Order: sequence, then structure tokens, then C-alpha cells
Amino acid sequence: MAEAIREWIDVKALAQRYSVGVNTIWRWSRDPDNAFPAPSKLGANCTRWHLDDLEKWEAERGAA
Repeated sequence: MAEAIREWIDVKALAQRYSVGVNTIWRWSRDPDNAFPAPSKLGANCTRWHLDDLEKWEAERGAA
């Protein structure tokens, strides 16, 4: 059975994607009132977001 490959995005790429600062991405991810996807910790110095989670969040925001 083939397993789907998930794409990962780092905080700098996210900031560029949404035209905001890196600190804004971290603030969004900590805000309990914001539905921004939580990052995944992949290692001691490696935190990333799943692209499909971000695309789902974008679609939900567009529908609101």
C-alpha cells in the first residue's frame, strides 16, 4: 500500500507565503482563539507545518 508523502513548510516559507513576519506566524500558532494549524516538532531545532493542514485552514478562512 502506497503511503502519501506530506510536504512540510518551515516558518520562513510560511511568513513569505502569507506576507507577514516570522513572529506573526509564531503568534498565530500560539493564539488559542485562532484556528491556525499547530506546527510539528521534527527535532531539537526543526519545527514545520504540514502543507495540507495549511491549505485546509486557508479554505476554511475563505469560506468564512
